[in-house]
Parts: sequence; structure tokens; C-alpha cells
Amino acid sequence: MAVADSRSGVGDDAVLAATGKRPDDWFRMLDERNATTWRHADIAAWLVRDHGVDPWWSQNLTVRYEQERGMRAPGQMADGTYSVSTSRTLAGDKRQVLEAAVAAVRESVGMEPASVNADAAYATARWKLDTGTLLLTVNPPKSGKSSVNLTHSKLRNPEAMSAAKDTLSAMLERVAATLG
Repeated sequence: MAVADSRSGVGDDAVLAATGKRPDDWFRMLDERNATTWRHADIAAWLVRDHGVDPWWSQNLTVRYEQERGMRAPGQMADGTYSVSTSRTLAGDKRQVLEAAVAAVRESVGMEPASVNADAAYATARWKLDTGTLLLTVNPPKSGKSSVNLTHSKLRNPEAMSAAKDTLSAMLERVAATLG
């Protein structure tokens, strides 16, 4: 499965506007400090602590740096596992979409979620699977629609990503069909 690298989601101009520097400038600064030997958390913390980079942008820059320097493959997490996700915006309020999505996932994986938090601003349900962790998130509605996201994390290898992505997409199709 082809997974987009970190450059495809956020352009250099957006990084410049948010951080005051282009990615290549940040990467040169990191290279000067031999940051390819640092842990992910140390790179992100240095960007925030020493340069005032917003935490979200520090994570974006850190992942991009790690991918650019061959420290991490696209889709690979800091712990070496892989993660895929898919999302869809559906008609319905948060609770209605959450209930439909939990039912679709339950049917697909054959088990109840390990946890559900329906009352949080971003409602969630989580399943612990033999193949990793499945997280369902439903964002607060806008204009009568709620965004639902499914993420399968802790996949052991990149070869598992394609099938996991197909499964997530099929689950969201069932949710959409249920909600009509």
C-alpha cells in the first residue's frame, strides 16, 4: 500500500507561515545538532522548548524530518509499528453517528469495544485486537453532520496496512448505509 509521506499533507509555505522557517531550514538546524541520533520525543521537545514551535507543528516537523532522513517510513509510528486511518463526514448528531459506528465495528471485529466515551467533546470507542488497536472518534457536529474517523494502530508491519485500510473503509460504508 502506498502511504503518503509527511510532505503530502502540509506544504512548505504552511510550515513557513506557522513556524517562521521552511522545513529545509529546520532540517539543517537539526542536522547541525546530529538529531538523527535523537529520539522522536527529543526532537519535538527541542523544537518547542528552544524555538517556540507550536506542539502540533513540532510533531509535523519531527515526523517529516524522520522520514526525510530515513529514520521512519511513511505510516510508521515512533515505536516502529504502523498506523492507517480513514474518515468520513456523515449526517447525524455525535451520539447517533457514534452508535451506528460502534455497531458497524462491533459487527466487523466480532467484539464489544474495550472502552466507550460518548460524553467527551470528541466521542471515542476503542477495541484491542490481535492485530493492534482500533480507535473510533466522532467529532462534534457542524451543520447537522459529524466527522467519524477510524484508526487502526499498532500494526506490526507495513504489509498489513492495505488490508486494514480496506477494512476501515468498509466499516465506514456500513455506517453511512445505516444512517441513510
